[in-house]
Amino acid sequence: MKIILVFPRLKHESLGDPPLGLAYLAAYLRKSFDFKVSVLDMAFLSVKEAAICLARERPDIVGVYFSTPAYNIAMEIVKAAAKLNALIVAGGPHATVVPESLVGRVDAVVIGEGERAFAEFAGAYADKRTLEEINGIWFRRNGEVARNAPGEPLSDLDILPHPARDLLNMERYIDNCQYFDCVDMNIRATTMIVSRGCPFKCAYCQPTLNKLFGSRIRLRSPDNIISEIKEIRVRYSVDAVFFHDDTFALDKGWLADFCRKLILEVPGLIWGCNSRAELLDEGSLEIMRESGLRCLHIGAESANQRIIDAIYDKGITLLDVRRSVEIAKKKDIRAMCFFMLGAPTETRQEIENTIRFARELPLDEAVFNIVAPMPGTRLYNLAKESGSRISSRWEDFNYYSQRAYSNSGVGAAQVKYLQLKALFVFYFSPYRLKYVLRHFCSLRGLRKLLRKISRFF
Repeated sequence: MKIILVFPRLKHESLGDPPLGLAYLAAYLRKSFDFKVSVLDMAFLSVKEAAICLARERPDIVGVYFSTPAYNIAMEIVKAAAKLNALIVAGGPHATVVPESLVGRVDAVVIGEGERAFAEFAGAYADKRTLEEINGIWFRRNGEVARNAPGEPLSDLDILPHPARDLLNMERYIDNCQYFDCVDMNIRATTMIVSRGCPFKCAYCQPTLNKLFGSRIRLRSPDNIISEIKEIRVRYSVDAVFFHDDTFALDKGWLADFCRKLILEVPGLIWGCNSRAELLDEGSLEIMRESGLRCLHIGAESANQRIIDAIYDKGITLLDVRRSVEIAKKKDIRAMCFFMLGAPTETRQEIENTIRFARELPLDEAVFNIVAPMPGTRLYNLAKESGSRISSRWEDFNYYSQRAYSNSGVGAAQVKYLQLKALFVFYFSPYRLKYVLRHFCSLRGLRKLLRKISRFF
């Protein structure tokens, strides 16, 4: 049986991120069954080109990843697959949170973690078995929606095979990877994932993350991670790895064990990660730096404690952000912060405070996104309760460049102006101008700069 997994993307999304979720799914399917599996990443394909690939391959099953901003693109793939009489399965965050928007348009929807449910569904289809006992899926039966019981997240992530990167054009991702540009524009890098789940309750993520992966964080063992690092270093000659996990530094014992083993087994590796600000301390950053950490991304979100507490329910303070950034700089670790502009009830002055705060921090990079209260999150409900009018067009939930809801305090055009102002005053400050100019030293750097800029338009 032939299965094609499709990853729809917005045109401006990073081209340096392999679709690791689908690569994990592909690897699990190949391990479980004798299926022919391939992955189409629309980072490098138009809808028309993807449709041609589907028509040429004639798959039995097409799995489509659904995120809210790329919903319309994903539906174009669904239409193309339907013309081929392929069985269509939807998965991903949008499918998990708003499955009713997809049931009736596709044959089945996978709710939550995908490997086990999708594999059992494909196996049942191949063997012509019924779907009633497969946990974690919704499907149509006799004109009605069958909602099977939720699936349980995998208890041990080490049982998963490493992502099927052989199904991806890894050289293109490596060439476009931007995570270490603040360290060296020419570093060959790629990304990894070492955990699932999140115990925190940030309003812009939850309860979506819990529905996808559960509230308990599950970590791969250091040995399992290091075996994957060694594999990709040999196969793709990468110098660096960025770990995409949101809570990389949560478990201090695991972190210290991982760093010690990394020092011994993969000397010379450069790596980066995301972290919450309050999880970082001098001792942790010391061993992380010794094991190769050179790039750190921190979720700051706002410079207004009211927004952090009452709107985002983030559980951090501005002091946590300042302290973590200053310790990182002291250890010669490049630091970046994420900020969001235009929260429900946020005023123009509060947005200006965030811009000023970001500019004053000793950061190498910053990202200023427009708040997009994703369906199913507590932020979505809070926006509705505050009297905001939320768009019914899924494509409007594009947090890079547009606004999906109204805020009585600050209009959409004003938020967009403030986003562009934030980028300008941050990157054209004397402290960071050198970083910007470095992009002009090579064609590769110039391409990266243009892609970074294009995300916001």
